[in-house]
Amino acid sequence: MLLDVLAVGCGGFIGASARFLVTTLTNKLAYLTLGQASFGFPIGILAINFAGCFLMGWLALYLPQVAANPRLVAFVTTGCLGGFTTLSTFGLDTWKLVVGGEYLLAGLNVVLTLAVCFAGILLGVAVARSMTSA
Repeated sequence: MLLDVLAVGCGGFIGASARFLVTTLTNKLAYLTLGQASFGFPIGILAINFAGCFLMGWLALYLPQVAANPRLVAFVTTGCLGGFTTLSTFGLDTWKLVVGGEYLLAGLNVVLTLAVCFAGILLGVAVARSMTSA
């Protein structure tokens, strides 16, 4: 059990660090292209959630078939991907839009995040099924 917790924790460190890097790079890209530190819409978190959901859909089906170690599956899915994607950041970004009076963008963020993340899961599952007999 302790090794499982350590595996998930190490994966969470990797995923959270990757999320930080992606959002930082997204803000730098926004600054370079728009001259401001944000796109005004949390596009970085939306991209992270789509990528994480795609990978989760794919790897949740694919990994158990190619990796005999369930600890590796937990490290990648619960740890890395769980740390990479985050509902709390999505919630905070949406709240900031609401507080800033950007109600349309806040609603768009909710709808797009749910739709894009579900599409990511579906796409990931389809890729896994095309690669295996899942």
